[in-house]
Amino acid sequence: MADVELNLKSYTLIARQDSERLAQVAALAGLDAAIPTCPGWTVAYLLRHMGGLAAGVADFLRSAEAPTEATMRSWFRSPPPDDRLIDWFMERQRDAEDALLRADPETAYWTFLPTDSPVEFWARRHAHETAIHRVDLELTAGLVPTAFDPAFAMDGIDELVAYHAQPGGALADAVPGLLRIHASDIDERRLIQFGAHSGTSRDECVVTGTASDLYVALWNRGSVNLRVEGRVDVLQRWHDEARWTFGITE
Repeated sequence: MADVELNLKSYTLIARQDSERLAQVAALAGLDAAIPTCPGWTVAYLLRHMGGLAAGVADFLRSAEAPTEATMRSWFRSPPPDDRLIDWFMERQRDAEDALLRADPETAYWTFLPTDSPVEFWARRHAHETAIHRVDLELTAGLVPTAFDPAFAMDGIDELVAYHAQPGGALADAVPGLLRIHASDIDERRLIQFGAHSGTSRDECVVTGTASDLYVALWNRGSVNLRVEGRVDVLQRWHDEARWTFGITE
């Protein structure tokens, strides 16, 4: 898979492709199937969750107003009967794509992380949300997750680390440690710092694998085909503490 140039159009294209794959695998797995990577969730719940988030993206991009908690909760109300759930999910995804492509790039839309381009911020968030939940459903159906483009995978790692490194995040006040990430297929590296690091190698862990496998692993969707060296407990701390919790689903 060739590297893609990441921008508004490519993010929306990736989200569309992963949405179509997600819908296909949802039908294969069955709406009542439990999702092992999202304890307590079923396929139907995930579709309602994703449809609500897509509705939210479309809603506040068109209104250009920061959503209140009540507004966020309204996105998840009144899902359709299960026999329409997959089609409804795809309709919501297409509506979010339309809103993203029509949004004014000069408007300072609300975001929850600093950004130079709010519209691209939400296209990126929408793409990675869809991508990771596509992995969830592939795993639920007993399939090997379809590999991600390396540039997109590394971008997803960067977004995830930025979220956890912000004040109050999982990395900000953590016990010191370093997680060194090496994407061997494209020879790119990232340094993830827990708390105030001491500058020694005694609390370091080095994880090597393809960009796609690293992306899936750091999103806590399974650590396969990775080489782990050094302090394995540092990687385990990531798995235990670095949870994406933004969002309201009910």
